[in-house]
Amino acid sequence: MKTKFIALFQTELRLLLLHPGFFISIALAWFLTSWIFGLVLKQTSQASLMAPIWWMGLISLILAPLFCMNAFEKHSSRGRFSWIRSHHLHPLGLVLIPFLIQMIHFLAMDSLLFLHLYWLQKVALPDLSLSLASLLALLVLQATLVSQNLLISSVTTSPLKAVTAATAWNWCTFALMHASRLGSSAKGPDVLVAFSSFGSFQNCLGGQVTPQDLVFPLMSIPVALILTTLVMRR
Repeated sequence: MKTKFIALFQTELRLLLLHPGFFISIALAWFLTSWIFGLVLKQTSQASLMAPIWWMGLISLILAPLFCMNAFEKHSSRGRFSWIRSHHLHPLGLVLIPFLIQMIHFLAMDSLLFLHLYWLQKVALPDLSLSLASLLALLVLQATLVSQNLLISSVTTSPLKAVTAATAWNWCTFALMHASRLGSSAKGPDVLVAFSSFGSFQNCLGGQVTPQDLVFPLMSIPVALILTTLVMRR
């Protein structure tokens, strides 16, 4: 079973690396983060990764549904999911393969941020711990989005419905970040903000990390993957 999982994972990874969209998304992400990095440097005369990381998080809200919408499509033109399922892989393997593939996709898009950090460390002496924590928070946000969007994709009947529902969900989590402005009572909105993965990500960027900023994102990833596995048992 382990050998079968590795073989299927390698096949899916090869398909990802050969897909033109993979390189287009990386080029766009690199261009945008470089442009924002240069713009902040020009306007403030200070080199910082916070703005590029924040914008990459926002881009992830948009791209995660597109990356995940075909993960479990049974009638796609390539028939990839049907082909993988024909190998009688455990349902958890059916879920982990697209999860790992899409995280590799995001890692490739994030790679320029690590190069920026390396350059900053050489010339600008930034707060290395804050920069690394922010990059880690970005990866956690992306893993949270991918796991949740895979769950949505598994319960929908078409890629269009999957991308629509996942996009709506992602932007709802973004809106929850501003829930404290919706009412005069601080206690109620704070409960909502605790469930905003993007809000937790933004708190990490500001260096004001609380336990709730770590608990919900880190708990939601395995929970979403387990729920998706249960759906795959159908």
